Amino acid sequence: VPDQTLFHFNVFGDSRDGNSIYEHLIIIALAAGKPAFNVHVGDRISSPDNYEQWPSFKTISEPLADAGGFWCLPGNHDVSDESSLSRLRDAYPSVPPEGYYTLGTSYTLNIFLNSEEVDSQSNAMSEIQFNWLEQQLKSEQAGKNRFVIVYIHRPLFPQNHHKSSPFMDNEAIHQLLLTYGVKLIFAGHEH
Repeated sequence: VPDQTLFHFNVFGDSRDGNSIYEHLIIIALAAGKPAFNVHVGDRISSPDNYEQWPSFKTISEPLADAGGFWCLPGNHDVSDESSLSRLRDAYPSVPPEGYYTLGTSYTLNIFLNSEEVDSQSNAMSEIQFNWLEQQLKSEQAGKNRFVIVYIHRPLFPQNHHKSSPFMDNEAIHQLLLTYGVKLIFAGHEH
């Protein structure tokens, strides 16, 4: 990010059973001024089969979408199969079929990963997504004076009750992020 450039953004996660708290956090976040963008790192609804909760979540999140845009990625309570990923995509059409994508701003390259790939091995990132991530990190878009930020639902190195079930390939993903100088990653899942 160029010197003297100031901007802020908001990152939320795991709001699935706390709509009143989430609403309050949105009010606080927006009181700080207009954000460059807003991100939710997953678990917006209580379980993938509770698709009737999507409209409520979207309504609560509208102020974020109106104030700089609102981007999201799948969480384990949002997605468990192709059908639930399709419902998430119905609510948020900007999420592609794979569930992972990039979006750039003037000063950032935002890489959204899908820790909930329904066709990959349990607790592992597919080779296709891993190779895609590497391509994004070495892309021209990752250069150009941009700060690269990675978002994922499940942390690479969980510390709480998920500590015994990290990504099988977390060291390889971590090394890839280090190799390309990623300085900031946001994750959810651990409350």
